[in-house]
Amino acid sequence: MHGLNENAEFYRQKITDSQSFEILEGFKIVLPTAPLRKVTVKGGQEMHAWFDVKNFDPTDPTRSNNEHILEQVHRIIRLATKYAKEYHQGDYSKVFVGGFSQGCSMAFLVGLFIPQVLGGIIGFAGRQVPLYFDMLSEGKRESTEKLWNLTEKVLNLNVFHYHGEDDFPITVGSVKEINERSWIKEGFKRYQFLTEKGLGHDISNDGYKRANQFLIDIIKNQSQHMGCTQGTVRQSMKGTPAIKETPEIQIFIHGELSSGEKVLENLQSGMFPFPEGGFQVVLPTAPIREIQKSFYTGPANSWYIVNDREFDDPLRYNEDHIRDQLAVIRALIKSKAEEYHRSDYSKIFVGGMSQGGFLSFLTALSFPEKLAGLITMSCAVCPISEELIEKNPGFMKNIETLPILQFHGMEDQLFKYEKVKQQSEEFWVQRLKVKDFTFIGEEGLGHKTSQKGLEAGNRLIERVLKQSQQ
Repeated sequence: MHGLNENAEFYRQKITDSQSFEILEGFKIVLPTAPLRKVTVKGGQEMHAWFDVKNFDPTDPTRSNNEHILEQVHRIIRLATKYAKEYHQGDYSKVFVGGFSQGCSMAFLVGLFIPQVLGGIIGFAGRQVPLYFDMLSEGKRESTEKLWNLTEKVLNLNVFHYHGEDDFPITVGSVKEINERSWIKEGFKRYQFLTEKGLGHDISNDGYKRANQFLIDIIKNQSQHMGCTQGTVRQSMKGTPAIKETPEIQIFIHGELSSGEKVLENLQSGMFPFPEGGFQVVLPTAPIREIQKSFYTGPANSWYIVNDREFDDPLRYNEDHIRDQLAVIRALIKSKAEEYHRSDYSKIFVGGMSQGGFLSFLTALSFPEKLAGLITMSCAVCPISEELIEKNPGFMKNIETLPILQFHGMEDQLFKYEKVKQQSEEFWVQRLKVKDFTFIGEEGLGHKTSQKGLEAGNRLIERVLKQSQQ
């Protein structure tokens, strides 16, 4: 988003001149233009402006027009939503917002107002406007925290803020003071503020380079947390190397308080068996959320927040979190199928443990193509399943012939074995007419993964692969 009295064409020209604005390969750049409006601080002249500004006094709570700001913030949110859905199946972590001056202030608010956690925010030569502090004032804070999904963003939202030390009229001192009362006070863990000596109200080549590095680091980190473990585990059950150029893929989704890295360590340690033949494992990691449970309180990896209700109670689950993470998993499946198998989804197995098992079930119900198989452990079918069936009735034909294994510990205290077994058979076999559904219980096993369970999963994988080769 451009600054006051600028427009999209100004930045389009900068983009075409690689010497002044280097664009990273593989990025789609979207350049909106602010509407024309009269700007008070400019003597009432009409110009492109995201919002009217009375003055540049950082102590004046009425200096910017909140009605204009909210109108344009929601306009940009609609744009971000469009591109997240159009290009990434609703994965907002692939969308970044940024801006200069007024555009910087806009980017900050877009990143906060949008319910999802974006990939990041890049802001040059700008600061929070009074609307930010009004939204978090006494009497409004509680509703704003929910509206902004603030707890999660404090932990996971990446913010790059760059400012010239000789900036006028937005002085670096005023920006630092506002930062203390906003980003720093709220404890944003991934906020970084950098200044440049000798730089005025402008963007420098060094600033562009640092912003690009910020993007590169995030993309790299997303790869590490969304499946860069692929290819590191390719061994047979007998422990002998077995590598294919285009291996079948299993996406395994971990449970709460775990991570892809922890699952990988277990696989590499030899603790658990692995399917015969070359195989590619992709191990995504959940975002960090604030967990409050009797056995653990604090930040930890969690696909979605749950409360202490029965597994079949709709109020147990944060369904917004589930929808967001389903979009991430679906996008991951799509990218791996394209990368290895020319979008042949019959080469992709999906499975998971506990929360990861829930997500695996929901992924199969909401995915438009038939997958190779579904393998879950220590989980059940959650109530949002009915919504997905109603929304995607045409997908259920794929489910009828999908090989499904559900493995469960008979001593599981979180999800009682008999209740889960009955619910699962009613749902998969009677409700959805699944022809290849297997439910296996293990005596003495609680809420965890076992060697027996993984061996059962391996048998399903090997059976499916053998059938596909016939």
